[in-house]
Amino acid sequence: MNRRITLHGHSLHPAVVVGGRYSIPMAPGHSIEMMPESLNRFEFPGGEARRAASRGGQPVGA
Repeated sequence: MNRRITLHGHSLHPAVVVGGRYSIPMAPGHSIEMMPESLNRFEFPGGEARRAASRGGQPVGA
C-alpha cells in the first residue's frame, strides 16, 4: 500500500505554495505548531486515531 501522509492540514500556520513558490507564514515561529484537535486525535499512545487503528479501523492518518 502506498499512502501519503501529510501534516499540512494540521498546522496552525502552514506554508503555502503561491505561483509555484513557497510562501512562508507571517506568524512568528517555524510553522510547526499543530492544531489542538490534531494533537488530541494523534496523541501517542491513546489518541482517537491510534485507538481506531488498534481495533482494526481505518489506518492512522486516514
